Amino acid sequence: AVIHDKNSIKIQRVDGLDLHLNIPLALQRRVELMIDQMKLSIDADEIIVGIMESDTGKVLSLASSERYDPSHIRQKDIPALVPKFTEYPYEAGSVLKPLTVALALDKKRITPDTWFKTGYKKFDITGGQSVSDDDYFESIPVTDIIVHSSNIGTSQISWLLTGKEFREGLLKFGLAQKTGIDLSRDLPGSLKPLRLLDHKMHRANSSFGYGMMVTFAQLMKAYSAFNNDGLAVTPRLVDYLQDSKGKHYTLPPKIGNRQAVSKKAANQIHDILLEVVKRGTGVKAQYPGLEVGGKTGTAHIAKKGRYVREYHSSFYGFANDKEGHKYTIGAMVIRAKKRYKYFASQSAVPTFRRMLDILVELDYLKPEGGLEVSSPEIKVEPKTPPKIIQKPMVEQKKEKKKVTVDPVKKPTPTVKELFKIKKAPTPKPEPKPVYTTPAKNKSPNELFENMF
Repeated sequence: AVIHDKNSIKIQRVDGLDLHLNIPLALQRRVELMIDQMKLSIDADEIIVGIMESDTGKVLSLASSERYDPSHIRQKDIPALVPKFTEYPYEAGSVLKPLTVALALDKKRITPDTWFKTGYKKFDITGGQSVSDDDYFESIPVTDIIVHSSNIGTSQISWLLTGKEFREGLLKFGLAQKTGIDLSRDLPGSLKPLRLLDHKMHRANSSFGYGMMVTFAQLMKAYSAFNNDGLAVTPRLVDYLQDSKGKHYTLPPKIGNRQAVSKKAANQIHDILLEVVKRGTGVKAQYPGLEVGGKTGTAHIAKKGRYVREYHSSFYGFANDKEGHKYTIGAMVIRAKKRYKYFASQSAVPTFRRMLDILVELDYLKPEGGLEVSSPEIKVEPKTPPKIIQKPMVEQKKEKKKVTVDPVKKPTPTVKELFKIKKAPTPKPEPKPVYTTPAKNKSPNELFENMF
């Protein structure tokens, strides 16, 4: 019981507000189950995915394969308590190339048909520093620089921009600053300072996604510009708040939408990303009857100041239908360890494609002609238990059992027997010598006598 006195103050109870998200539970559950299977099939540390309406910023799904039960948090759940959507800055790699090209298109330094000489697998810059490509092309246009993910071509495009133009352009896309997403922490990431970006090598390195730190949420916001006439929208998880009387309250984002590039430049990149899926590294994302575009990125992970053979594999893009549904979609895979699955085309792209399957099955996307072409079933190979090497059995020496035998008791001799004189043993007679007559001196009768 509560005892009141004259100093007590009675305050009317006010119930809290109910939080309503933009995330439908049915969609979220399907996505979570899918990435759990994908994680097992490629042996990854973690998979992070997101689906957002390109024009409104409403987040329909934001999922990680690392989850926990809030009512029963265990020691192994501690890493999952940090949501990597906004709190895991990383070097994203080639998914930054469309942003670099978009800036040059916006400044009218290039067109999608501008050709660049890329006829080197290793392109020397200055002071022994170089940029390399996996594929060899004598020269290719801007569109194919993105389609074939050419580091050399992207570097040359970045050199058409000043360090200031390049850095300020990336800031317009929302890099190196908070996204404004309605989560507790929203890390800004980082870009190189202007004094470094004025150098060709640093600008080239950043043009294809190294030497900078970005978050999953930042790239979702940046890529929404390529599906929304150049406007980068702020991701929003919360739809509205509701009180006990049913009244709705909305919270405006702390950081609003921003025009990253012109409508023309954004639509040019939009068309280039469609080509990536048609004939480039994103072909596994194709879905008949839908407009699908995106860009892959496979980036080394750095440890102790050195790049190691571990990778972040990403695919960011969009999927639209003829009825006006437009979604920005992202997939990031951390450390896929199964052979060759660290390539984004073998891990992040199939994950992206399976999100399209779910969106179509739940009627968020409607392919032209009503076709539903599902991806192959995810194959999860059972992990074979390690072979137990048994040491060869060594036969142990059998211990001889000690058998104790009672001594035979001899009768005690009498006095007469003790003093009895023993007789000396009689000697054996020596054998008498046998004399034989030589055969030559014997008669025939004697010889035959001895034989029978």
